[in-house]
Amino acid sequence: MTSDQVAETSDAPSVRWMQQQAKKLNAAVCGSLSIQKNQKFYNRFFFVHPDGHINTYDKYHPYTPSGEARVYAAGTKPITF
Repeated sequence: MTSDQVAETSDAPSVRWMQQQAKKLNAAVCGSLSIQKNQKFYNRFFFVHPDGHINTYDKYHPYTPSGEARVYAAGTKPITF
């Protein structure tokens, strides 16, 4: 739970890489990253479409036994895509 050391922003290299791979493979690429926004950390899932469009979802229920709930803010809305 070292989010302060590994967190990126939504326009970080990992997200750009996912966009490049989605375009190159003409397939959706998905994955979760530690994201920092407004002084908070989120466990954010990225669904990257082949055209580069991105849907995101912030995890609703951080896993308390692992300490995730102390580090990551909970998401506030569901996503359908």
